[in-house]
Amino acid sequence: MVKSKFRTKLSEFAALIDPRHVVLEQLQPLLSGGGSSLVANAVVAFIVWAVIRSPENSQTVGVWTATCLTIVACSAVALSVVRRNFNTKEWLLAAIYVLTVASAARGLVWGIGFALLMPAADNYGQLMLGWMIAGLVCGGAFSTWSLPIAALAFSGFAALGGFLGMSAIPSVGETWMPFAVPVLFLFIMRSVGVSANAFKQSVVAEKQVAAKNEVIGLLLREFEENASDWLWETDKQGNLTRGAERFARILELPVEKVSSKSLTMISEIFSLSENENAVFTTKFKTQESFSNQIVALEAQGMPRFIKLSARPFVTEKGVCKGWHGVASDVTDERIADMKVRKLALFDTLTELPNRTFFYDQLDAVLSKPGSSQTWIMYLDLDGFKNANDTYGHAVGDQLLRLVAARLGSCLPAKGMLARLGGDEFSIICTGTKSRIDGYANEILKSMDQVFGINNNDISIGVSIGIALMLDGAACRDELMRRADVALYAAKHQGKGVARYYDEELDRLQLRRKDVEAGLRMALAKDLFVLHYQPIIDVRTGRTHSYEALLRLETPELGRLNPDEFIPIAEDTGLISEIGGWVIRQACMDASRWPQDVCVAVNVSPLQLKSNQILSVVTQALAAASLPPSRLELELTESALVDNAEQTTRILADLKTLGVSLALDDFGTGYSSLAHLHQFNFDRIKIDRSFVQSFGSRRESTAVVNAVAHLARDLGILMTAEGIETAEHMSAMQSVGCDQVQGYLLGRPAAMPQDEVIERETKKQA
Repeated sequence: MVKSKFRTKLSEFAALIDPRHVVLEQLQPLLSGGGSSLVANAVVAFIVWAVIRSPENSQTVGVWTATCLTIVACSAVALSVVRRNFNTKEWLLAAIYVLTVASAARGLVWGIGFALLMPAADNYGQLMLGWMIAGLVCGGAFSTWSLPIAALAFSGFAALGGFLGMSAIPSVGETWMPFAVPVLFLFIMRSVGVSANAFKQSVVAEKQVAAKNEVIGLLLREFEENASDWLWETDKQGNLTRGAERFARILELPVEKVSSKSLTMISEIFSLSENENAVFTTKFKTQESFSNQIVALEAQGMPRFIKLSARPFVTEKGVCKGWHGVASDVTDERIADMKVRKLALFDTLTELPNRTFFYDQLDAVLSKPGSSQTWIMYLDLDGFKNANDTYGHAVGDQLLRLVAARLGSCLPAKGMLARLGGDEFSIICTGTKSRIDGYANEILKSMDQVFGINNNDISIGVSIGIALMLDGAACRDELMRRADVALYAAKHQGKGVARYYDEELDRLQLRRKDVEAGLRMALAKDLFVLHYQPIIDVRTGRTHSYEALLRLETPELGRLNPDEFIPIAEDTGLISEIGGWVIRQACMDASRWPQDVCVAVNVSPLQLKSNQILSVVTQALAAASLPPSRLELELTESALVDNAEQTTRILADLKTLGVSLALDDFGTGYSSLAHLHQFNFDRIKIDRSFVQSFGSRRESTAVVNAVAHLARDLGILMTAEGIETAEHMSAMQSVGCDQVQGYLLGRPAAMPQDEVIERETKKQA
C-alpha cells in the first residue's frame, strides 16, 4: 500500500517535470557537484556553532548544529544511493523526489537556525549570519540550479528563516533590511529559472540534433544498403574512402580490389565506352564539379551504367583535399532507353537502321565538308510482291531478313545499310565511281541467286538507283529524290540493273510528271479519242473487226505517243480508269457499225488485277446495246503471268459472258504454248517482228509456220500484225493465216470513228 502511494506520488511529481532524457541531463550537475555543496553546508554549520555559541545558547546551538550535520549526512547518503541507481526509470523519479526532499530539509534546518539564532546573537554574530543568509540563499540556489524545484525548496526555506530572524531583531526589524532577503531570493530564483530554462532548451536541442543525426545515419545506412543511389568520397589522391562496397557490388569484385584504386582508374580499367567516360575523367582531373555524368562500365562481360554527381573539397588556398558526391546505378534505365531507341531507330524485322536513323546519318554526312565521294544507293526488290503473295507473309518476312543479310555481306567497310520500309533499302557508301560500280555489280549478282526458304527456291532481283553527294550542295530530300529518279529509270530499263542519276533523267522525270498531269486533265475534260485499224479476213477480204487504238492530244503537250503515255498511266494507276473509258467508248462506237463487224480492245495487265473489268465490260455492253460476241479483248502474255489463278477465273467469266479473247504479240512472251493450253483463246496474233522478217530469217519463218499449224490444229483463228507490203500479205496468205492487219490495209491515224462509219457505209452501198 505504501509502495503504491509512493509510486503514485512519483508519477504525479514526474508529470510536473521535463521528459526523462532532459531530467537525466538536469540531474548531472547535482550529482557531480552535490558532494561539494554538502561539504560546504557542514563547514558553514561548524562555523556557525563556533561563532554563535555562548553559555546562554550553547544547548540550542549544539542541537541545531547536530541536526544540521545529521541532515547533511543523510543527504550525502541519499546522494550516493541516487548516483548508483538513478538511471532506471523508477529511480529517476525517486532521485528527483529524494534530492528535492533533501534540499528542502537542509533549507528548512538553515531557515530554523536563522530564525532562532539571529535574535540572540551579538552584533558580530548577527552580521556574520546575515552574510551567511545571503551566501546560502545564493549558493544553495546555484548549487541546485539545474533542478529548479530543489533550488526553490532549499533557498525558499533559508530565505524565509533569514527574513524571520532579521525581523525579530528590534534595531533591524523596523528597517527595510529584512525585506532585502525575499528580494534577493526572488532575484536569485529568477536567475535560476532563466538558467534552468536555457539549460533545458540546450539539452532538448542537443537531444533533437542527436536524434536527427541518428535518424539521418539510419536513413543513410538504409539508403546506401538498399537504394540505387549511394554516397561516395575520395581522398586527395582519388582513392575511395566511402562507397567502395557499392562499386564493388556493381562490378562483382571483392571490395579490396576496388577500394585500392582511384575512381578514375576504375572508370578506365572497367570502361565500356572510352568516349562516354572521357568527360568524367577530364573533369575529375581538372577538379571541376559535375552532375549527372554517365560512366559506362563492364562487369563480367555485362554493361553497367553509373550516374555520378560530385564536387571537390577545396581549401581556401585552392588545394583539393578530395571529392564527395552521389552515385546512382542507372543500368536498368539506360538499357530500357537503349531498347526504346532501338525500336525508334531500327527495323524490328531485319534489325537494320530504319528510315529515321538513315535520314539522321545522311543529314550528318551532308553537314560535313568533303562528301564529294559519298554516294547514295537506293534499292528496290524486283518480284518481291509476287513472292510475298504466293508464299505468304511469313515467308515474305523471312525473305526480307535473308535479303538484309545478303546485302550486308556486300556492304563496304564504311558503308551503312538501312531498310526504308517495305522492300526498299538504301546504302550510304564512299569511293570512286569505279568502286561504286563494283559494289553495285556485287549486289546484283548476289541478289540474282535463289533464296531457299521452306524447301522453296525463290527468285527475286533488285534495281538500284545511285546518286552522288556534291560537297553537301544537295539537301537530304533532293539527294533522295535523285536516287529515286535513278531507281525509276533502272526499273523501266528492264529491272535488275543499276542506274546513276544525271540531268537527263531529271528531264525525263519532269516530262513524266507533265504527261501524268495531261492524262488526268484528259480524263477530266474527255480529251481521249479512239482511232481504229481494220482487221481483214484473208479469204473474203471483208472487214472482220476494228482494233481500237487510243490517241491523246492536249493543248499543253500536243499529240502524245501511246508508247509514252500508256506506261505512265500504268505506273500511276490511271490505266484502269482510262481502260474503262476505252471499253465503253469502243462499244458505243461499234454499236453504230454493221452488225457483222466486231471491235477489238487492248486490255492492260493492271485492269485484270483490279477485279473490275467484268463489271466494266458488262455495263459498257449494256449501255451500248452491243452483243458480247461483237467485243473482243486482246491481252498480252505478260497479263497472264501474274496471279494466273485470278486471271483464269476472270477470263472464264468473260468467256461465259460471250466476249471473245485474243492473245496479242504471240511468240514474244514467256510460255506461249502453256498459255494456249490453259486459257481458252479465240484468236492469236503473230507479232509484227516475225511477220516482217518472214522469209529473210529462218527462225521467224519457222515460228510463223509452227504457229499456223498450231492454230489450225487447235481451231483458233490466226491474225498477222504488221502487214505493210504486198509481199507481207502474200506470205501470210501462203501459210494459211486467217486475218491480217497493218498499214497496207489502213493507217490508224487516218481512221477515226467518222471515217470508219463512212468506210463501212460505202461498203454497204
